Amino acid sequence: EELQRKNEEEIRRRFRLFVASSVQIERTTVDALYTFARYVYDCGDYSRAATNLGLYRALVPSSDKNMMSCLWGKLASEILMQRWDEAYDDLNQLKEAIETN
Repeated sequence: EELQRKNEEEIRRRFRLFVASSVQIERTTVDALYTFARYVYDCGDYSRAATNLGLYRALVPSSDKNMMSCLWGKLASEILMQRWDEAYDDLNQLKEAIETN
């Protein structure tokens, strides 16, 4: 389980490096993605919120200031859409984040 978490974190790190070197995404754009995800969640568009929160999670390090809110929002979105397999995965990611922080 620990090895899997480290592998996933390494994959996310490499993805962020790839995106940073291939596409110039500024921090303000990433922050706008998070703000938009919260907005669509508040409007009840849980599918779009889950998608955008997943993208945000992939673009920022696990130590990001909004990571816990991102994980909780993604979990809530999946539960509200009754997508139980995705919610279970999100619950495990949240659990790991809580245990490591």
